[in-house]
Amino acid sequence: MFDILIKQAKVLDGTGNPGFTADLGVKQGKIIEIGMIDKQAETIIDAKGLCVAPGFIDPHAHDDGCAFFDEPVINKLSQGVTTDISGNCGQSLAPVSERYWRDNRKVHTLINPPECMDEFTSFDKFLKAIESRKLGINMGFLVGHAALRIAVMGLENREPTPAEMEQMKAYLLAALEEGALGMSAGLLYPPGSIAKQAEFIELCKVIKEKNAIFTIHIRDEGDYVIESVEEAIEIAKQSGAFVNISHHKAIGKKNWGKVKTTLRMIEEANQQGINVGFDQYPYNANCTYLSTILPPSYLVGDLTALIKNLQDKEFRKATKEAILACREKWDNFVVNVGFEGMLLIKADKTPDAVGKTVAEYARIIGQDPFDTALDLLVANELEAIAVYFSMSDDDVEEVMKNPYGMVGTDGIYMRNREKTHPRVAASFPRVLGHYVRERQVLRLEEAVRKMTSLPAMRLHLRNKGLIKEGFDADLVIFDADKIIDTADFIKDSYAPNVGVKYVVVGGKVALKDNVYTGAASGQVIRRQENR
Repeated sequence: MFDILIKQAKVLDGTGNPGFTADLGVKQGKIIEIGMIDKQAETIIDAKGLCVAPGFIDPHAHDDGCAFFDEPVINKLSQGVTTDISGNCGQSLAPVSERYWRDNRKVHTLINPPECMDEFTSFDKFLKAIESRKLGINMGFLVGHAALRIAVMGLENREPTPAEMEQMKAYLLAALEEGALGMSAGLLYPPGSIAKQAEFIELCKVIKEKNAIFTIHIRDEGDYVIESVEEAIEIAKQSGAFVNISHHKAIGKKNWGKVKTTLRMIEEANQQGINVGFDQYPYNANCTYLSTILPPSYLVGDLTALIKNLQDKEFRKATKEAILACREKWDNFVVNVGFEGMLLIKADKTPDAVGKTVAEYARIIGQDPFDTALDLLVANELEAIAVYFSMSDDDVEEVMKNPYGMVGTDGIYMRNREKTHPRVAASFPRVLGHYVRERQVLRLEEAVRKMTSLPAMRLHLRNKGLIKEGFDADLVIFDADKIIDTADFIKDSYAPNVGVKYVVVGGKVALKDNVYTGAASGQVIRRQENR
């Protein structure tokens, strides 16, 4: 007798091959039988006219802290995600050192660090803290380069000494052996923005040794996107590690179309035996700190002093000149997007600004938009967040069509359902509804491959990503004719998706018609040796 029997579904097995009609029998958390099944089950799901696929895997999440207060991580379950990989863009809550843990907390406020963060002196302690909680989905974690660097040398603006480099490598090796799935880096944010290419190559030699993954938010996704992709490929070439470029795109109108060059570079690298891939979220807008409008050098060191300096007339004048002159290499959103394209979604100390662009809010208060942006940073102590409408729809589709790309959310979950980028709750249905059914950018089966077996392979997630006998019963049942996203940037960032009927996690129904069942059948996934 099965625990769950799914009848007459169109099976999209995750390989990218054409779907086929079959029944699925599930018992004790595993897929036991596939075919025409005439047996009993505790729960029978009539899936005629529906598709069943492996549970979607989000390879690029930022749910590190929300696992401490959101049991089901409902924004992921509601879009069919059964496995979530957090710790991206260099940001992770572990490991921390006694000396510098406050610096780590200061840098990583966006990922909701819990009060007990100072206890995460090893990756194992962090994972055990997550394991002590009920989880609605499976969760795996990368160790952040920022966490490693801060644990050893704080936020100092310099290269590590040979001894410090060895300490960072030791922290990395320990994290991998304790369960981290790989390492991430964020070269837009301090301290990743400080680090040179050689530092990442040295660390990635450890990644290669352990056959893990290195994910990289490249140094510049705008004017220097080609050079930044070259840097990522060179890290892969010199270290031998698999390198995944995070949320690949080109920002700023003058840079639109450059993805054709970067995608060709990625394809040529793979043809040469250099292992490089990428992930992508299906929107023409990105989301990050408002403080990233400042040159990277401004965000290194004493941030309290920076806030004070931004109130000084002469310092402010010099800041504007530095931004407009593009004196540093970074995603210069002021130049490439403009204040009309910056939508404020979090500014707790200035709530009237939320839901408005910087330019719109400046007009309301009768102020120059440059000064408005800097005033918002001062008032909110640099913790304001904005959505930047920076990308071309044509580029989004060009990147999506490439076979080396995975689907991810890059989602940032806000407490109390505060505004955020809708990608956090809607990316996967948006791909299947808008880009597969409506735009026909991808075949349905290929889209599912990008959401399942491809991330499972790259992250070495055993028994996940395929509908196959003996594999984990993480499944999503959806209506391919109706699935679509409804979340938006202004009204409701978490609006429910349409067409996701059932989500099964670990052999238990976790979501039925957008309602969490309380199954709490998710588990923490720890890295296993992958030689």
